[in-house]
Amino acid sequence: MLFTTDDLATFWYAPWAAPLRSAIAAPTEPPLPRPDPLPRPPRWLRPLCVQRVVGKAVAARVAWQHAHRDEAPPYQFGKESEPEPYWTEIATFSYDPLCLRELSAKRLRWILGMEAERLLRIAQVAPAEVGVVTWTLAVLGVCEHVADLYAEFKRRHKAMPARNIVREEVQRVLGWRARAA
Repeated sequence: MLFTTDDLATFWYAPWAAPLRSAIAAPTEPPLPRPDPLPRPPRWLRPLCVQRVVGKAVAARVAWQHAHRDEAPPYQFGKESEPEPYWTEIATFSYDPLCLRELSAKRLRWILGMEAERLLRIAQVAPAEVGVVTWTLAVLGVCEHVADLYAEFKRRHKAMPARNIVREEVQRVLGWRARAA
């Protein structure tokens, strides 16, 4: 997928990404000025509540790791969740919905967990290290993958059960619990 400047703007200025922006390793200036009016988030990113759940989980895990530097558990997915290949164009590839349909529920959950951990690892890299635009594209690529996986869970189970699956998997991988609202 090719991301637009509107996509970049929605990450840096829209409320859906606020939890994820709070997890960034170093203070970072957005790569572009705030547009007025702010563009609508792209359809491929929806539902935004799922992106917020994952963003809150990443932010909570980053905060926990800062408070417990000596206790931080190892990453569950090892090289699979490293952000290294995601600084390149590979981050812009979508998951093929037909391929996702063929995967087992267990495999889909594994991929979702790996993507959540990858997002955590990307958040721990200062955007200036790889370039703010490149960093943002990597984040948007993972967000798109989360949306792709959610869409497959929704196809199989409907919206609310799919959202619960996302919460459960994020909790399992990142050790985060949703607060009752």
